Amino acid sequence: MSLFEQDYISNYNNEVSVYQVKCNWNSNVIRAPTAPTTSCCGGWTQTKDRDYTRLKTVIDAAITHGIYVIVDWHAFGDNQLEGAKDFFANISTTYGSSPNILYEIWNEPDGANGTWPDIKAYAQQIIPIIRANAPNSIIIVGTPDYSQRVDQASQDPLNFPNIAYTLHYYAATHKQGLRDIALIAINASLPIFITEYGTVTASGGNPVDPVSSWEWWEFNDQYKLSYVNWAIYSKAEGDAACCLADTPPNMIGDPSVWTPNGKLVHKKMMMTDQGITCNPLDRIDCHPEPGATQDACTARGCIFDTNAATLLDNGIGFPWCYFPKTTGYISEVNVNSSNSITIKKSSASIKNPYGQDYDELVFQSNSIGSGIYVSITPKGVTRYRPPVPITTNPQISSSDTLNIIKKNDSIFSFAIQRNSTGANIWDTSIGGLLFSDKFLQIASYLPSDKIYGFGDHWQSTLKEVTLGPGPHLIYRTIGGQLEIFFFPGPTPEQVIQQYQQVIGKPFMPSYWALGFHLCRYGYNSTSAVEQVVNRTRSYNIPFDTQWADINYMDRYKDFTLDPTSWGDFGNYTNYLHQQGMHVMLITDPAVEVDYASFQRGLQQNASFIEWPRQDMVPQSIQNQYPLCNGTKIMLGVAWPDKHVAFPDFLDPTGQTTQWWVNEFATFRQIVAFDGIWIDMNEPSNFNTQFYNSTTKDKSPSQYLSCPISGPDSEYDAPPYLTWSGDYNGPHLATGTVCMCAVTTRGTQKHYDTHNLYGWSEMVATAQAQYKGIGKRGAVISRSTFPSSGVYGGHWTGDAPTSWDSMKASVIAIQEFNMFGIPFVGADVCGFLAPKPADREELCLRWQQLGAFYPFFRNHNDLTNPDQDPGIWPSVAEATRKANLFRYRHLPYLYSLLFNASLNAGTVARPVFFEFPKDPSTYELSLQYMWGPALMIIPVTDPVCLEFL
Repeated sequence: MSLFEQDYISNYNNEVSVYQVKCNWNSNVIRAPTAPTTSCCGGWTQTKDRDYTRLKTVIDAAITHGIYVIVDWHAFGDNQLEGAKDFFANISTTYGSSPNILYEIWNEPDGANGTWPDIKAYAQQIIPIIRANAPNSIIIVGTPDYSQRVDQASQDPLNFPNIAYTLHYYAATHKQGLRDIALIAINASLPIFITEYGTVTASGGNPVDPVSSWEWWEFNDQYKLSYVNWAIYSKAEGDAACCLADTPPNMIGDPSVWTPNGKLVHKKMMMTDQGITCNPLDRIDCHPEPGATQDACTARGCIFDTNAATLLDNGIGFPWCYFPKTTGYISEVNVNSSNSITIKKSSASIKNPYGQDYDELVFQSNSIGSGIYVSITPKGVTRYRPPVPITTNPQISSSDTLNIIKKNDSIFSFAIQRNSTGANIWDTSIGGLLFSDKFLQIASYLPSDKIYGFGDHWQSTLKEVTLGPGPHLIYRTIGGQLEIFFFPGPTPEQVIQQYQQVIGKPFMPSYWALGFHLCRYGYNSTSAVEQVVNRTRSYNIPFDTQWADINYMDRYKDFTLDPTSWGDFGNYTNYLHQQGMHVMLITDPAVEVDYASFQRGLQQNASFIEWPRQDMVPQSIQNQYPLCNGTKIMLGVAWPDKHVAFPDFLDPTGQTTQWWVNEFATFRQIVAFDGIWIDMNEPSNFNTQFYNSTTKDKSPSQYLSCPISGPDSEYDAPPYLTWSGDYNGPHLATGTVCMCAVTTRGTQKHYDTHNLYGWSEMVATAQAQYKGIGKRGAVISRSTFPSSGVYGGHWTGDAPTSWDSMKASVIAIQEFNMFGIPFVGADVCGFLAPKPADREELCLRWQQLGAFYPFFRNHNDLTNPDQDPGIWPSVAEATRKANLFRYRHLPYLYSLLFNASLNAGTVARPVFFEFPKDPSTYELSLQYMWGPALMIIPVTDPVCLEFL
């Protein structure tokens, strides 16, 4: 379609128009006419800079969208030779042999200068100018009588390669006679390109002639001729226009503005396979942070289209601002020449909006048995890689095999193909690959809209995954590198087993840990615990383990016991052991900096999270503590009365872990606990503040304060804030320690290691469990990372007390089994306020559900009334029955956990894991399986208690 508008003053010389013509008219070519001169409105010979800018905008848009553009020197009888020379020299110099550009050197020759010999003489001067810069581009040459006498050109064609000849027609005027002329040229093997046609008369007026139009289209298609319609709008030829006057560019695809000609042309174009891939479903958001505007979008080089929301009848939204399809990298060598190839930032790609992309990346792919491992890293640059002991070369065994297909079209892409069906389970031809220091993005088409297995984020995290309706996936991270494992299954359960070959198999908890656990934040003494234990046992509720939250500590200091209210807790623990019961205690990572445990840590050369430089240390805080004075230890605020330090569990010397193990062993001589609960290990810091790093007072209060502007803000104010960072923010360090902090004995930034803190504490605490107690027991952690399940279990955090929260827990239990952490549970009856009016019924149903969590604990917050099952006789009776069922089937649950620890796999699994070929199971979120044999269908909505 031609972008012509009256007097060449076109509102359509822009990217929106190109997008609309491509995507809503199914056109793979745009014609961009440039006037040599006009009587009213300039032209190349009069307003060259203006016209060059307009034309360049269209050409760039066509290249961006991967379609062709005809650069049309729209001369009539007078070819304006000198202007044409300058015009084609400029354009060909700028774009060279771009495969997207076709050069039309004379629109419609006519008059005294329009005979075929005259046209040839003209062409022989223009073609060498173009060929000097674009030796392979197609050049289209006009023909006599308004580009209709292709037969004359066929008798004496030009002696240049890659030449086509124009044929123009208007269906209501030009009929079989002109087709007979075209046949003469076709039979003489003359290449014809119809760069202009209409469905009306040659004057551009009168009604549409659909019969003659279809005759021409059938002729064109029979002889494989390319054809371009005239035009979006032309005042002088209104009936030939496709759209009404004053149609804005973003409305070109709206049927309400189409003329009768437009409706007929659109129908034909949509019936023809143009090779167009322009699905609005597969847009990748170029402005994922809030506040996208057209100016902000186009400043990034991206496409802005406010029509997005109306593209589907079902109201699915699309990003208004999205990346061009050419965003990404390209290979300069055969992509199949090696498993390791270098890909370069494509010259056609826009820049990374969040930092300078690495110019070269190394793409590495290896077979891992039946699976595929892919890594994408900057060439010659070492990036942070988590020290998680994963296996990068497992030999995956499967009845199916995955293959990798690499392509190098407008961008480099790769697909992972299932051998048995040929289906692509991953396909990055959607584009969007970006890789800068602090913004990495990869996107892929997906074979299904049934996607499972994304985790939860209690705090800011450095990565995010979003889904699009393509269906497609977009993965973004603001650090590290890309390493992706693809597992063939073919069953879902086998996928998880294969995943665990990489991250490690789950730990095996003690048998007692599978029983019922009771806890709350707010037991104010040993006697309060004793009261709850007695109340529970009085109802004959099967019950194995009593917990103590931070109340047992002396002013919330780790490895201490409150001597006033909890001094006899050690003796009570021994009593519970005599009754066949067990005890688990909480320990937080934040250690107060002025008591014996911290002092022993310093004496044993334990490492703590530190400021990167001495001049960043807030001395007004540091000088309060003799043990910290002169150090760079980063002091925060947590439960203890005074400032705290955070152990550096990534310490490569092992001295921090050894101190941690020693503290547990020492404290166990006071309270003989059986398992360990580690909380607050994102790590959590209370009321983190922020400051401009150019100010003198870096700590205006007693709280930890992090730099978010100035020269020290690189890590605490990165160019992109992930979704969870924005949701939990407003800054990455909100609720935690500064990202500029250093860990791993000062060798790494907390920015890189933040997500590993809970995992690293879990590794150290598992050693404390085994070495300090000498038995398996259990470690339960709030924060996790891939392979955490090797070291312990997980509870899903501080769950609200609501029916929706109970429902969410069912999903979370299934998800964490996918993550390789099968020993998982939620706070039965809910932890956080508000407490609903039907709390008794909710707690009853939740106790029944919790009896089928792999890890089963009732937990409660400080300010809430008691909710242990003995509070309500109805709940106590329902709990007793549910627990008896659980305990009767503990050998089965224990066997499932043992099998997972031995052979890998899940324990609580989605129903579709067992019935993967039954589509009706794909959306069963609120029921699940214990292994292959037991289906759990909990009541998750309120009903009247009298019917229980």
